[in-house]
Amino acid sequence: MIQEMLLGHGSNFKWINVTMPTDEEIRQISLAYQIPPSLLSDCGEMDQLPKYERVDNYVLVVFRINSINNVAEADSIQELSDPIYLVYSDDLVLSVCYKRAFLSEPSFKPVLGANPLSSLELVNLLLVIGLKTYLQSLDVMTTAVDYFEKDIFLMPNNVPILKGLYYLKRKADIFKRIFVLSAEVVRFLHAQQQTMDSRDVLDQHTKLHNSFDVLADNVHQLLNIYFSVSSQRTNETMRVLTIFSVFFLPLSFIVGLYGMNFNIPETKWSFGYPMVVALLVAVTVLIFLWFKRRRLL
Repeated sequence: MIQEMLLGHGSNFKWINVTMPTDEEIRQISLAYQIPPSLLSDCGEMDQLPKYERVDNYVLVVFRINSINNVAEADSIQELSDPIYLVYSDDLVLSVCYKRAFLSEPSFKPVLGANPLSSLELVNLLLVIGLKTYLQSLDVMTTAVDYFEKDIFLMPNNVPILKGLYYLKRKADIFKRIFVLSAEVVRFLHAQQQTMDSRDVLDQHTKLHNSFDVLADNVHQLLNIYFSVSSQRTNETMRVLTIFSVFFLPLSFIVGLYGMNFNIPETKWSFGYPMVVALLVAVTVLIFLWFKRRRLL
C-alpha cells in the first residue's frame, strides 16, 4: 500500500510511506520519483542488516526495529526484528516496511503530529521512534533476568531454567549485534547534520546500546552462575554417596567374609552371632566419629 503522509505547513518535502509493497509498486515508485533502482534493489530482503548507502542525491538507510510478533522462543534476527528502509533526499522521504505498518501503532502516531521542516528531521524522528520499539523488549528481558536469577538460587528443582536462559542469551546477543551495526548509520546521520535532533538519535541509540550490552553481560554471568550452582549440587550429591559408600564398604566386607560357604570357627561359638553384630556396630560408630572429627558430617 502506497500512502502519501500529510505534513504540516512549512515542510518543503514529500513523505511517501509504503507498507508491504510488491515488486511492481517498488518499480513504479522508482520511476515516479526518479530514485535510482540500485537503492531500492535491497528492499524485500528480510535479513538485511543496518547500513547506509548514497547514490547521487539519494541516501538509503536500512534500520531494524523490534518485531511486534516477538515470540518467547525467537532466536534469530529475522524473528526478533523487522527491517525498515528509508530513502531520502532534500525533497523526498520514502519509508518502506514489510512486516508491520510503520505508522499503525500508538508509538508511531507522534510522527503525524510532528512538524518536521526538512527531510533529515523526519528521518531523525523516525529513527528515534524505531529505537524506542526496543524499550519494551529491554524491560521484559531485564525482568526475565531477575526471574531466572531468583530461580537459580531459590528454586533449584526448576527444570526449564536452562532453556529460558538460552533464548534470553540469544535475544540479548542479537539485539546487541543490531545496535553495533546501527551505530555506523546513526553516526553518519549525525555527522551530516550536527543538530539537536540528530544528537537525540545518537543519545537514544547509545543509551539502548549500553543497556543491551549490560543485559547481555548479565545473562552470560547468569549462565556461568547456573553452571557453577549445578556443579556444586552435583558435588554435594557425590559427597553424600561417597559417605554412604564409606559406611557400607567395611560392613559389606565383614558380611561377605562370614557369608562364605566355608567352615568358619566363629560360627560354632555360642556368642559368634552377637560378636559379629557388635563388630558391625563398632565399625559404624568408629566411621561416624572419624567423619565428625574431620567435620565431614
